[in-house]
Amino acid sequence: MPGDLTMHQNIYYFREQEQTALFEHLSGFLAPGGTLLVTTAVRTGQLSSATLDLWGAMSEGTSRLPALQSWASPAPKWSWA
Repeated sequence: MPGDLTMHQNIYYFREQEQTALFEHLSGFLAPGGTLLVTTAVRTGQLSSATLDLWGAMSEGTSRLPALQSWASPAPKWSWA
């Protein structure tokens, strides 16, 4: 049954060039007017985010953490017909 979805701390398990297709696929599981909430760590220069970012950069099939500026307000808007 369609509803709302949450992706919590896992967007970096998908390559950046695959993320739009992933969001489009997940939109099929949303109820009309439903919400996809994506939470993620971002690159901040802190040791914890730098370590996770390094893991993403060095692991096949993953991506680096998003830059803080790319996810800051205004948040990216996604829309599907």
